[in-house]
Amino acid sequence: MNLSRLNKNPVAWYSTGTILRQLTAFIMLPVYTQYLSPAEYGIVGFLAVILGIYELFLGARFGMALPKFFYDKDTGEERHRLVSSALLATAGASILGAVAFALSSGPLATHFFERSDLTLALAAYGITLLTSSIEEYTLVFLRLRDKPFFFFVMSIMKLTLQVGLNLYFLIVQELGVAGVIYGNVVASMIMAVISGAYTYGICGWHFDRAQVKALIMYTWPMWLSGIAAVYISFMTNFMLKHFASLEEVGLFHFGQKFATLIALLLWRPFNQWWQTERFKVAKHSDNPQETFGSAFILILCIMCVGVYGISIFSGSVIELMADPSYLAAASVIPILCFTVMGSQLGLFFNFPFLKTSKTGYFPKFKFARAFLLTILMWWFTSQWQLQGRYLPFSPVSCLNWRRSIFLDKNCMIREFRSKHFYW
Repeated sequence: MNLSRLNKNPVAWYSTGTILRQLTAFIMLPVYTQYLSPAEYGIVGFLAVILGIYELFLGARFGMALPKFFYDKDTGEERHRLVSSALLATAGASILGAVAFALSSGPLATHFFERSDLTLALAAYGITLLTSSIEEYTLVFLRLRDKPFFFFVMSIMKLTLQVGLNLYFLIVQELGVAGVIYGNVVASMIMAVISGAYTYGICGWHFDRAQVKALIMYTWPMWLSGIAAVYISFMTNFMLKHFASLEEVGLFHFGQKFATLIALLLWRPFNQWWQTERFKVAKHSDNPQETFGSAFILILCIMCVGVYGISIFSGSVIELMADPSYLAAASVIPILCFTVMGSQLGLFFNFPFLKTSKTGYFPKFKFARAFLLTILMWWFTSQWQLQGRYLPFSPVSCLNWRRSIFLDKNCMIREFRSKHFYW
């Protein structure tokens, strides 16, 4: 069988694979809402946010930088050395992060979540810092090697493992929140072993300090931006817990699952292809401006249709699939959908800064956004709790768009800007 034929039509394979990888949380919602209370579901959602803090400071992720540096290399050996060096650097940092998370699991379970029975489960959850990084690099490597079918196979394996293990630990073993955690950890460990074996088989083990240093220099502004992004996410959850309860946090994460379908089903499949394709277009196309403009208009129109559909039908879906205690989340889904759309489309405007290595602007953008959102969220959440938490995001997203456009012009980064962006 000629496997090269299966790698044709990459957009379809990447899109389907991305959707399958991310669908687990949504597929499991009917089960989660029957076996977990909103407060317990809030713990699951909040825990992912806290893990993101450890990943930011101790994860050393270079995924966004790999496409640029990969295509800057001329030989396969140089490219393999780059991928291997990045993976080893990230793995080493992630091990430290996993240990730190395990050491903090006791106070986190006892004092923050007030569930001392979750201490062991939280300690195990830190392992995903390492395993998810290995998975991430392999998926990026598959895209860089133009292997969309293998990307799809890895994705469907992850979906099958996560659903099966979550059902086993949650329903058969009746472990509740701990069951959700254990299911995700075991699935990620299995996928990490498979992913690591694949990447090692092609790239081998190489560690080039010069390449790692170059990756760090390129990505450190994005890490600073990540501090602001994680801060916003943490403050959102913390304010809901502080002014209301973990139940409100659970309703927030439940409603967010519907809104993130905009990113999952529409933006991410497009971006899985576009993330690497944009560098190809910028380097080899005779008219990159036209291609960039057409791509933006296309994804904008598609996402607008998605926002409308989810906003209209989400309430009926919740009534059918969830316990009545989750119905309050329906009122905030429409504005969440607009927020997600604005946030994802805003990423499209970052390419000129990535291509010209002006990533130093990213932390400035993020911290300004974090400062503004903190003030607005504190006021609105204290007044209207769950509903108030979402109100500041849409206007701030609009300001974020205008900021990108304004600075793009004033920085004279014109080469890849299309007139279609600013109609």
